[in-house]
Amino acid sequence: MLMLDLEPIFQAEAEYERAMVRFDERVRRGLQTALDESVREGVNTRHYKDETGLLTSRIKGFVEISTPGAAEGILGAFTDYASFVNSGTLPHEIHGNPFLTFKARDGSWVTTRMVHHPGTKPDGFMFRAFLKTEKILLREVEVATAELQRLLDG
Repeated sequence: MLMLDLEPIFQAEAEYERAMVRFDERVRRGLQTALDESVREGVNTRHYKDETGLLTSRIKGFVEISTPGAAEGILGAFTDYASFVNSGTLPHEIHGNPFLTFKARDGSWVTTRMVHHPGTKPDGFMFRAFLKTEKILLREVEVATAELQRLLDG
């Protein structure tokens, strides 16, 4: 009678499963790392003058979903005007409803129905943050892949 010892196969299978779990955990942690570093990138490389601090304080990155085999994160500047600061604007008119009231450069208060805004140059702070996310996440996946390969090579 031929007897086969299948225990080494079961052990190899268990080790493979543990390696895949470690890989998955590393990649999901990498997403959080990438988002954290990207927020710092957006804040630290900004060129705009943040009078109120609101825009800068609303640059956020967080993991929305993280389950074995999947993760999803969100990176953004969560204000109504962030896209205008990031991408810039062309010259345009701003109309009041019915009036606009604002502080002029000389410190005086102005009330008017419409102003001609000269437009703004793009800052690109969120573009830089997004590119940082991509760079860090790719690095984390590469590191996780190398660790997995070392485990599989024995």
